[in-house]
Amino acid sequence: MNLLRGEIEQFRNDRNWALTYQSSYEKLVAGGLIGDESRLEWRALMVALGRELKLPDISIKYVPRRAVETEGLLQLSAGEWMQVSVFASTMTFDASLLHSGDLLTLLYTMDHNTSAILMPKRCLLKLAEDPLYLSPEPLIRSQCELNWLTLLPGEPGLADGGQQW
Repeated sequence: MNLLRGEIEQFRNDRNWALTYQSSYEKLVAGGLIGDESRLEWRALMVALGRELKLPDISIKYVPRRAVETEGLLQLSAGEWMQVSVFASTMTFDASLLHSGDLLTLLYTMDHNTSAILMPKRCLLKLAEDPLYLSPEPLIRSQCELNWLTLLPGEPGLADGGQQW
């Protein structure tokens, strides 16, 4: 009888947890942060930004997605956590820029309009021309390496004061 009561209590707790966090979780899934990577979306955004900023050339390369070594806990609320696996997709891009601010605009827009967490690893800017040479041609070459982070869910649980799951 106690076993049955325990199972009923567990069912109630699971149901309450689902009702409380399901909409937030579904928003993360719909936004693309949880689930498969969206390389085509990221590439389309980069190409569109290149056109908008009038960048004459932009090349994009991806490295296959890899797991990131991490504890993998996503806090849902005080004391409630979800086990997640973190994955990184590394992208490198080369572009000619008219102004160094174009790179900042590119990174800012990608960070705010994509379905992943954008983590720039490194960017290198080189002057292609004498900075005093006034021309509508690009003066700066940029080479950047970025990580796009996505999550895959595990099982939800309660924080247990630092104990293992």
